[in-house]
Amino acid sequence: MGAKDPSARWFVWRRTRRRFHRICMEPSVSPVRIAVLTGLLAAAFICLLIWGWRDEERPRVSSPIVQTAEFEKVKPERLQEDRFFFRGKSGRGEAEYEWNLRTGALLKVGEKSGTDVVSLGKHGVLTVLSEGAVRSMVVQKGSHRTRIAFNVPAGMHHPISVSPQGDAIVYPVGDAEDVSLALFRPKEGRSHPIPETQFSSRTNISSAVSWSPSGRFLSVADRVYAVGDTVPVPILRSAPGWWSPTADVRAIVEDNRRLVLWNAVTGERRVEFETPSGEEIVPPVVWDPQGYYFAFATGRRVSGELFFERVHVMDGQLYHYVENEHNLQSTQLDRLMIGPGGGYVSYVINGMLKLIHLRTQNSLVFDVYHQVAGQSHPFIRHERNGVWLAEGHHILFIDDGMKEREIYRTSRPLMGFYLSPHLHRLLIVEKMPQGCKVSLIDLKRLGQSSSSGDPGNTG
Repeated sequence: MGAKDPSARWFVWRRTRRRFHRICMEPSVSPVRIAVLTGLLAAAFICLLIWGWRDEERPRVSSPIVQTAEFEKVKPERLQEDRFFFRGKSGRGEAEYEWNLRTGALLKVGEKSGTDVVSLGKHGVLTVLSEGAVRSMVVQKGSHRTRIAFNVPAGMHHPISVSPQGDAIVYPVGDAEDVSLALFRPKEGRSHPIPETQFSSRTNISSAVSWSPSGRFLSVADRVYAVGDTVPVPILRSAPGWWSPTADVRAIVEDNRRLVLWNAVTGERRVEFETPSGEEIVPPVVWDPQGYYFAFATGRRVSGELFFERVHVMDGQLYHYVENEHNLQSTQLDRLMIGPGGGYVSYVINGMLKLIHLRTQNSLVFDVYHQVAGQSHPFIRHERNGVWLAEGHHILFIDDGMKEREIYRTSRPLMGFYLSPHLHRLLIVEKMPQGCKVSLIDLKRLGQSSSSGDPGNTG
């Protein structure tokens, strides 16, 4: 007889009811025990209801990762406002890319044709049209347009450099192995050659040319030129130097021993420091963003090898801080930086980053060997209220009190990072078994975003 037979179902029901009645009527099963079991079942049910309600009320935190992309190789070119430009190599070939940190959009820049628009302020708008190796600069102010065509050698990226005020543009002339430079003035509508400028065809013009803050002067290969109405463009002087970020003042190293502050406007020359005999100044000289402080290193040569001994921080007045380094083997000093207002100074020596709080003269040391070894990505950034740093597998923030906070951690070794101008988003580059992975992180989702430079409480 099958289970679907009505008589069989009635038999099973009667037998189950009799067994349940017998169990409940047994003396061994007391009413107290039944009450306890019932209470436990009710409590468990209530707990399940409360847990489910709290789970519904708990905020859902979205992933901080906005977007990721993998490449065999990433060569950074520049970070311009919220846009990161780089050259990426993948299985489909090599191309130029633009990653917008604000929108999260990753775009492949066309190789054969494209346009780039640069504001020249009161001097109009510069549009750079490209078609293969041929570029055209079109400067338009109102209804007036000036067009200049020039060739860009294969392998040269960012072939133009625009002055801070937009009143002068430098671009390459020639498409052979060596190129020279010319200066175009939008106000005049004409170009003039810049004398004694010969570069490899693979030179990045935008980094080879350095402008003074006012745009009245420019330096090319340690030569300083006046950008006025004089033709040809005159050479003012020639010596290794670095512009102040806020004034037409250049820190110049003479004979490897004297550090001179040279005012390009007045011609005033003031010796700020001279090394003892046998010691030399080691370039570069770096400025803080406000132009108040500058830092440089000194050392000695023994059997042709350079031993760094000191790092100096000065303000051109009375302040002079010296950090001594004593090493038994030749050293390589790299990434010398000084933060806003002289808050921190940092440098890398033999794969270790030393961070010095100038107000208290206390220091911290971090292992950045993997970040330094063969990498071109930035791994430290000084802000007004502290320092952002990539060390090993995590991003740290060291505040003005020298307290370390972990901002982000990854399982892969970090190669470097890029921060958006308002510190809302973080672009990290991680090392992969084959190539690297680039990820855009939304700091607001981590509770770390701050326009003041302090990421806030990470707890």
